[in-house]
Amino acid sequence: AVSMTAPTVTLEDSGLFTGTFGGGNGGVVTVTGTSSASLTRSNITTTAAETTGNSGSVAITAPTVRIVGNPDFPGTPNIDTSTQNFSDNPNAGNGGNITITGTNVTFTDFAQLQSTAIGPGTFSKGGTIRITGSESILVGNNSFFLTTTTSQGQAGEMQLSSKHVTITGQS
Repeated sequence: AVSMTAPTVTLEDSGLFTGTFGGGNGGVVTVTGTSSASLTRSNITTTAAETTGNSGSVAITAPTVRIVGNPDFPGTPNIDTSTQNFSDNPNAGNGGNITITGTNVTFTDFAQLQSTAIGPGTFSKGGTIRITGSESILVGNNSFFLTTTTSQGQAGEMQLSSKHVTITGQS
């Protein structure tokens, strides 16, 4: 597990990885900024591969949350809580949940969140993506969120909750 707490938490051109391969669950990542939290061209990955364990969840909380993708590498997720299992185990794990909470939450420049369950597992599910901005949520400039499964399980839910939600720029 990784927990970061500070007045301002900034990840720029960097990454946090708490995955597992072959056993157990992916680690949980918690980021708390008492003023702001931002990911700029950065990644948080909690993947679980070839295991019955689940991917870790990611929670980001701050009054101002800003997630900026990487236009040079579109399709690279900023936050990835996916599980991958290519064995025939019907009990493969689930994708982890992604929870982002703030007053104003912004995603821009190919920002990507994903929680997928990839593999033939009968029950594997994608994780839930839950974004809450008490004042506003802006999703812009080719940003997108993905929760899905390739198994017989269900995709996770996607929830955006705010007074003002704006989706623009091919997002």
